[in-house]
Amino acid sequence: MQKEIIISVDQEETRTALLENNHLAELFIERRATERLVGNIYKGVVKDILPGMEAAFVDIGMEKKAFLYISDVVVDQEIYAQLLASSEDEVYVGEELPSVSETREDISTLLQPNQEILVQITKEPIKTKGAKITSHITLPGRYLVLTPTVNHVGVSRRIDNEEERNRLRGIASKLASDGMGFIIRTLGEGKSEEEFQEDADFLISLWQRIKKRGEASAPLSLIHRDISLVQKVLRDLFDEEVDRILCDEKEVYEEILNSIDPVLKPKVRLYLEEEPLFESLGIEKEIKSALKRKIWLKCGGYLIIDQTEALVAIDVNTGKYVGSDNLENTALRTNLEAASEVAGQIRLRNLAGTIIVDFIAMRSQGNQESVVCALREELTRDRVRTDVVSFIESGLVKITRKRSQETLDDVLNQNCPTCGGEGRVASIESIIIRAIRKLERITRHSQGGKVLITAHPEVAHHLKADKSLFQIGQRLGVEVQLSVDENLSWESLLFSSFPE
Repeated sequence: MQKEIIISVDQEETRTALLENNHLAELFIERRATERLVGNIYKGVVKDILPGMEAAFVDIGMEKKAFLYISDVVVDQEIYAQLLASSEDEVYVGEELPSVSETREDISTLLQPNQEILVQITKEPIKTKGAKITSHITLPGRYLVLTPTVNHVGVSRRIDNEEERNRLRGIASKLASDGMGFIIRTLGEGKSEEEFQEDADFLISLWQRIKKRGEASAPLSLIHRDISLVQKVLRDLFDEEVDRILCDEKEVYEEILNSIDPVLKPKVRLYLEEEPLFESLGIEKEIKSALKRKIWLKCGGYLIIDQTEALVAIDVNTGKYVGSDNLENTALRTNLEAASEVAGQIRLRNLAGTIIVDFIAMRSQGNQESVVCALREELTRDRVRTDVVSFIESGLVKITRKRSQETLDDVLNQNCPTCGGEGRVASIESIIIRAIRKLERITRHSQGGKVLITAHPEVAHHLKADKSLFQIGQRLGVEVQLSVDENLSWESLLFSSFPE
């Protein structure tokens, strides 16, 4: 597979795109006004303890208090080590560690009001919710993730060669000491003990500096800021499998050259053409497509993607595709193509939580398994932990994906000021009926005169064509006139009365 990293920088934001076979697979955006917070470490102060929720709210100096669940409080090394052993994954890199389902303590015995605590953000503040935090600090490096609060050794599950896993686990065991542990990242596969030692020395030194800064700093201070988007992408994505890095900003280009292995430098190019980089490669067009509700498949079928706060629903439809054999084969081909597209859209849009995919119903158990296998295979490219449950009932497949930051839609869009985020507005028929009722109400006691109704241009066109308002005006003895205002929303109607 051809892989490229495309970096576009301007005054307002930095955008980094991962292309796979010339198609947009992942998009990362860092804006000057809204910096990414996941990975930052703060000296917080416990404010509210909620035993009923087994959680606490912690002030870290932001507008909304951060949420700390009981399992994210460092207390029981044994429980947490067992948890890590059962769930080793690339998810530890810049994201939250998994939670313990049962604890042996009560939250009120672990934390006290006004207690100072060192915490790390694992989920960005989203809409009305504050950030989610943990005291299980993790510091990712190039090949390792340091877990300074628990002595655990782990290897990413993406490394599936058992001999290599055993070798890596042995190296990590030698590195772990003083109550600290290491998880070997996927990029560590095949690396030497010396390369791991260099990474470990850097991470341990970083942790010592963070601890000292935490002890000396005032409450609500930012103790450690995570690295920039470009550096994060270089750390997590740039390896021998990437064919090219293309950047359109000279300073960032030089920064990349100065921070990577000399062997990889020939892969880094500076883009100097006049046409904007993302436009020249068709990335802008793919971003717009990724924000649409309807996604067409090559076979003629399509997906409908609807996001809610609690879950995501994806509906698969045959659309223009009618097949050439029988209904079962038509459904199978559409579903197989949809499985690939669903996986890609989940990854690109950063959809998370519970995702329900409504595939076209198939009678054959074998065909159902083929679709689920295809979906699982496509999702192996996703660096975020994702689980697929086979058909829970006719046509429905459940996917769960870890949530750590906003979706692409949340980053690039906002609620419509007209519909309030409902995605629906009043129909023309409803607006006409509303206008008739208001006209009757304001002219009930009038003796002739004129009523001027101002509306959105398209709405005014329909009101004029319908003629109902004019007919009612004649019956009530008033003159009805229409005017337009392009600044009015679809549903807004302004009435002005002018008596005789």
